[in-house]
Amino acid sequence: MAKIKVKLNIDEETGRKYHPTQYAYFCRGCGYEHVFELKSTGGHHEFNGDLNNPTVSPSLVQGWVGSKRCHSFIRDGKIQYLDDCEHELRGQTVELSEI
Repeated sequence: MAKIKVKLNIDEETGRKYHPTQYAYFCRGCGYEHVFELKSTGGHHEFNGDLNNPTVSPSLVQGWVGSKRCHSFIRDGKIQYLDDCEHELRGQTVELSEI
């Protein structure tokens, strides 16, 4: 099973795409999915296109008002949680979970 999934945002009534395609991965540190968008569709990231052994750059920063900050790199199917993460996996590198 893949470690990254494609999330197409489609209007169910019209069938039209209403937002650039997003990619999602499961963050074990936060316990839920995070998403990113590619530079080519208005986002900030580049992705090697390999859903099973992904590499994404630059680093990914997640966190909203009232939630934990999550800052990581995804390289060769592993997620490297940086030291400024606010969860128990900070400073660790672990295999990405299947999604």
